[in-house]
Amino acid sequence: MIVLARDNGDPLLDLPWQITRQQLTVSDGRWSWPYAGFPLSGRLGVKVDNWQAGLENALISGRLSVLTQGQAGKGNAVLNFGPGKLSMDNSQLPLQLTGEAKQADLILYARLPAQLSGSLTDPTLAFEPGALLRSKGRVIDSLDIDEIRWPLAGVKVTQRGVDGRLQAILQAHENELGDFVLHMDGLANDFLPDAGRWQWRYWGKGSFTPMNATWDVAGKGEWHDSTITLTDLSTGFDQLQYGTMTVEKPRLILDKPVVWVRDAQHPSFSGALSLDAGQTLFTGGSVLPPSTLKFSVDGAIRRISSLKAIYMLVRLARFG
Repeated sequence: MIVLARDNGDPLLDLPWQITRQQLTVSDGRWSWPYAGFPLSGRLGVKVDNWQAGLENALISGRLSVLTQGQAGKGNAVLNFGPGKLSMDNSQLPLQLTGEAKQADLILYARLPAQLSGSLTDPTLAFEPGALLRSKGRVIDSLDIDEIRWPLAGVKVTQRGVDGRLQAILQAHENELGDFVLHMDGLANDFLPDAGRWQWRYWGKGSFTPMNATWDVAGKGEWHDSTITLTDLSTGFDQLQYGTMTVEKPRLILDKPVVWVRDAQHPSFSGALSLDAGQTLFTGGSVLPPSTLKFSVDGAIRRISSLKAIYMLVRLARFG
């Protein structure tokens, strides 16, 4: 079987197949997807035993490879599936995705053993022990990811969203600003961006090179439907040095939760914070006493993508 695109001489799908009374086989199949600015290609092999007994009784196994290419080079990932069955009532199909994918300057590594279960109209993908995603590279011009890790054991994915414990460990650095480590641990309940609920806590530390400082952060929050709420935040520096001035132990805390409503019709952004600082010292000997600055925000942020929203959360978690 060959599928061709009108504007491309190379086949999108080339599946040599063979059928007997006992088995349906696709051997050394090839596929390609040259669209969407992210070309993909690979090979496919499938074996279906006892196919004449119908979908409920057939035993399915196979292998799908995916080749990607970015500025970081070529990447190859392989999905092995089966032996197992697909059913309109109760599918049971083991899966394992291993390998790497590359797009632009970003590299993604995967080792994801999983089990596909449930009906074909409402399947559940459950990740098994050892499931781990890792990534490194550059997402935006100013942020280089040294490594980010997502342990996924026990996490389930359905058409309603993600369910289970979500964790992440991020090690990164920003040009001329310094490096940092952030940890996040939380619980998702049928979560998709702007749908369901994702509760989290976070903590981390890093350096702020321009002012010869180190910082720490800790807090809690949640993303419930279209509302992102930062319920707890404490972030501060050991000091801030700028020219002849040194500020001792400035720290930012929440007086009132920061609430970001991302509703397209009625967006809003509000919260109240307090910045406490110790003495301000000058090299000439002058000293300013400890101070407190309280401020609030109340307005709206235009609709932005979910990826940019997550990046803004990271920035807010770091420096308020």
